[in-house]
Amino acid sequence: MERQHNHSYTYKRLPLILAVFFQVFFWLGPHGMAQNDIDFLKGKVLNSESREPVPFAHVFFKGFENQGTVNDIRGEFKLRLIQSADSIVISHVGYENQQLPYSDIKEAGQVYLVPKQIEMAEMVFFAGENPAIKIVKSAVSNKRLNDPENLDSYQYSAYNKLVFSLKEAEKKDSVSVEIDSALKGGHLFISESYSEVSFKKPGNRNETIKASKMSGFKSPVIAFVSSTFQPFSLYEDHITIFDIPYLNPLSKEGLNKYDYFLEDSIQNETGTSYIISFQPQKGKGYLLGTGIMAISSNRYALENMVFKSLDNGSTLQFELQQKNKWDGNHWFPEQVNSKY
Repeated sequence: MERQHNHSYTYKRLPLILAVFFQVFFWLGPHGMAQNDIDFLKGKVLNSESREPVPFAHVFFKGFENQGTVNDIRGEFKLRLIQSADSIVISHVGYENQQLPYSDIKEAGQVYLVPKQIEMAEMVFFAGENPAIKIVKSAVSNKRLNDPENLDSYQYSAYNKLVFSLKEAEKKDSVSVEIDSALKGGHLFISESYSEVSFKKPGNRNETIKASKMSGFKSPVIAFVSSTFQPFSLYEDHITIFDIPYLNPLSKEGLNKYDYFLEDSIQNETGTSYIISFQPQKGKGYLLGTGIMAISSNRYALENMVFKSLDNGSTLQFELQQKNKWDGNHWFPEQVNSKY
């Protein structure tokens, strides 16, 4: 089987004034017993070029692939120590594998992955069904079972952070020059809040903001964008970005418009995570995205997804990241991160 497709998670800088970063972290009920940090190696995985976090990398001791972990949206990981192991392996779709001595990571605390630069091309499959499609079909069939919106009720606490920053523009008008001079490269606007949310069927949601803080440039554009931005659902047939519906690869229609490839399988405490990359089929790139997702063998639920816009020169460039967690009874969002 030969294939070539886009695994690069770097995207070009656009001539836009605003860059938007939105993060949500969820807490469901009381936390479990604290683990002894002495028994774990903690670190952070970063992109060697952009120095930004690389989420959902597989981190494990060499020779113990089935006892590894997957880092979170912030790039952070916590790996249980194995006395007989001395080398750490970090792998991720779209990046070169990295192998380092345990002592190096313990001392530095950071690992840098080098992005692969692979051009997107049509995928060709031969005899037999593509195993990735079989897994995605099972996940689509189980969407109703795993979608939190189908629960009778739930409640959680959430920390939200919304940041607007400046990006370099090819040409600056008088407004952007004025803003740039005033802020000297700082953030335009930062909003933080801590809230408690309760939900009860059918669609009755109540959010109580316990604490909030806002600072930065007072702009009607920022006020409009921040007031209309909402956390996204990755179980809907479409992922809506600023009122634009992008087709979800985890949908029946998506099965006819995306190519899927099974990149890896990872053993963890909930079962097996199937790492699947996706890209638009040839000639079907309109309102589609590209990226990777992990589907668990536990109820064929979505564990995490990176969904990003195509690098085709469109005005809106974005990257969405979501991490879900199994609480023993249901899968529920744990971290959400968006970049525009």
